[in-house]
Amino acid sequence: MKQTIILSILFFVCLTSIQGYAATDVNFDEKSLFKYADLCFKNQEFQIAVYEYKRFIYLFPDSIKKEEAFFKTGISYFNLERHEKAINTFNYIINKYYPSDFAIESYFYLSRIYYKTNMYYKAISNLFDLILICDNIDTKDLAYFNIGWIYIDQGLFEKAKKNFAAISPQNKKKFKLKSLSVKLEKHNLIKRKNPTVAGTLAIIPGAGFLYCKRYQDAFISFLLNTGLIFAAYESFDNDLNALGAVIAFTEFGFYAGNIFGSISSAHKYNKNAEKKFSSSLKTSPIPDISFGFQKKGAVLSLNFKF
Repeated sequence: MKQTIILSILFFVCLTSIQGYAATDVNFDEKSLFKYADLCFKNQEFQIAVYEYKRFIYLFPDSIKKEEAFFKTGISYFNLERHEKAINTFNYIINKYYPSDFAIESYFYLSRIYYKTNMYYKAISNLFDLILICDNIDTKDLAYFNIGWIYIDQGLFEKAKKNFAAISPQNKKKFKLKSLSVKLEKHNLIKRKNPTVAGTLAIIPGAGFLYCKRYQDAFISFLLNTGLIFAAYESFDNDLNALGAVIAFTEFGFYAGNIFGSISSAHKYNKNAEKKFSSSLKTSPIPDISFGFQKKGAVLSLNFKF
């Protein structure tokens, strides 16, 4: 009797659990599941959002929201810095859905990922691919604008100017290129150090570093090299030829390092000067591309950051 009662209770509990699970599963219809995934996305719970968008795609493969689910999955991966998965997702959207708005936006996200991971060539070539296949002049101009800024960040100002010049007249005003171009022309006024001059001056230990305004390195190099030269001279003068040879060999290494270090310092000085110039240009308004989601689809818009 006891055994029968226990079995009955267990059966009832199991039945209730199954019914509860089934009820929960039924509640996740197409609309509510996508709404929940979107809620996670907006709350920046990107890991959960990825799972929910994937579940949505699996359960509703014929939904008109499927492409948007893929796109937001890619953005979620992007924000999670899972770059390889983000790249695969955006490439899938491009290959399957181009020329949709989401596919076009995927090109821009791909370039952001490549730029963020220091793959500048891929970031640029990806945007040139979009320019070649796209017919929309606004999209082309935005791609040229982004390419120009990538070149600016690399210190390739002439290439940046060339891409800004390719932007259509109606959009040059929108991108405020007039004021940016005036600033960009000043790149020739950047104070640079000549690596050849730095290397030549380094014949006198420390002088090359001094030329590049690395005063502490100049002082250390001068003391170290002159000290070793004097020690080698004293050793040879006192017939300590073996010791003199060791010191002279060591000094040769430090002396060569002084020359190559001076040349390297000139290159670093120039790179830092170019970075400062690039940063000053970013006080200009830089547009960013964004998507607004409405009932009828996605709306492409430009946001200017001041």
